[in-house]
Amino acid sequence: AKIEIDVAVRDADEREEASKNAFKAVTEWKLVPIWAQICLLLSLACMITSCYLIQLFQEEAFTEYQLTYTIDKHLSGNWKNLVKPLGWIGLLLFAVSLFFLFVFNCWAKNEARRYLRDNSPTEEQIQLSDNSPEKLRQVEVKADDSIELSPSIEVQTTRGFWRSLGGC
Repeated sequence: AKIEIDVAVRDADEREEASKNAFKAVTEWKLVPIWAQICLLLSLACMITSCYLIQLFQEEAFTEYQLTYTIDKHLSGNWKNLVKPLGWIGLLLFAVSLFFLFVFNCWAKNEARRYLRDNSPTEEQIQLSDNSPEKLRQVEVKADDSIELSPSIEVQTTRGFWRSLGGC
């Protein structure tokens, strides 16, 4: 039996792979600007400090509380009394870590989009071994559940794929 590989799914897979490769390319440590490296290192430092602070000083960070306790009786009616000052510091460090990571990821995703846009092939560079990109590649599922791709069409990229990257 032959199963056809959907062109749209293949194109989506190609886009995802290109995005991953672009992200890897722009986040290579020696190419990352100093300010972005500092953001990532600060994120790491805040996260490590937060985790150690909350784990090693658990009793100084949080009030003991059990499932059968009530907020009115055991926390003086205020749920925020569950967290002691040291716990607030640990939670703040966690939030700051997430902020720095968010800033780094925004920069990296933007750079990856720019990288893809600047490095997309021209129409002449797009090579199709068959002039009909609408064709589907045939997949043969054999009796032993192995899969064989027919070599009738080998598509490196598609025009729609590269055009769609420009809209990111």
